[in-house]
Amino acid sequence: MDVLLVDGFEGDDPSVTEAISTLEAGGHTVHHLDLAADDFRAHMTTGERRAYHDEGENLIDPQAAAAAELLHRIDAVLFCCPHVTFGLPARMKGFLDRVFIPGVAFTFDDQEKLVPKLRHIRRVGLITRSPHDARTIRRARDGARRYVLWTVRLNCSWTARRTHVRLAPDESADRVRRALARW
Repeated sequence: MDVLLVDGFEGDDPSVTEAISTLEAGGHTVHHLDLAADDFRAHMTTGERRAYHDEGENLIDPQAAAAAELLHRIDAVLFCCPHVTFGLPARMKGFLDRVFIPGVAFTFDDQEKLVPKLRHIRRVGLITRSPHDARTIRRARDGARRYVLWTVRLNCSWTARRTHVRLAPDESADRVRRALARW
């Protein structure tokens, strides 16, 4: 499979390195998109917001256009980021807001119903690092997991398999290797 790994960590994280090596060892092609290293802007410009619903004209930023083009060539997408206030970090949320847009990730039919445009994506994954325990995150409704594994998946194949690994800040990346070995 061609896998897009979207890295939302500010620095190097062992879970990202482990994910890349595990996927490549499994014979997959990994396209690593490091949002911090590429200085991916976390917010929409005024022009991007005004053109948001204009399919075909809403990819104004070259970085977002390159990511959207890559999104249409992959078979799986894996998001790696820290848990920030029980949700996604700003740069990762900005990536999703600026790339998963009408005409790229979805469109609307005549009855204004959402029609997914990423039906070729068969796997969606999320790897997070959180200082909180599982019970605390569940009580806070785990915004990162819900956003990626439910909302993003709505734009993909309805049979897309989901993978989620939550690690403690000092935990090794062994669970990442076990989870991604099944990809």
